[in-house]
Amino acid sequence: MDSVHTRSTAYEKLSNLYVLCNKLVDGVSEKMVLDTIVAIAKTKIDGSSSLILPTCYSIRIILDETTESDQARKALVDLYAEYGEKELEGKTTEEFSADFFVALSSRLMATRVRQNDKEEGAIKEVSTNSWW
Repeated sequence: MDSVHTRSTAYEKLSNLYVLCNKLVDGVSEKMVLDTIVAIAKTKIDGSSSLILPTCYSIRIILDETTESDQARKALVDLYAEYGEKELEGKTTEEFSADFFVALSSRLMATRVRQNDKEEGAIKEVSTNSWW
């Protein structure tokens, strides 16, 4: 039976396996593990419309043991940028690492800039009235 707990445990095991493959410089296995993490994340649970993304603990495992340019880091950031609104709500850097939030913020800003560039190159007016 598929459950949130089962997926959380799987993510943590896969994250540790990914780190091991990374340390052994086994790119083929690294890619297979990362593909599995992404496939699990994109599979809806029990026919619902929500996804179960990798846990903050599994993200920390990868972030703590890989370099800044690692593909798993990029994949996790992409998953959360696209689907992680609910999972991130109210979370802090104690749960998710500060590095993850920085990478996610950069990814979201880059996406926003690209979207704005597509809108006829117009610069949108910003009103301070909306902040008060």
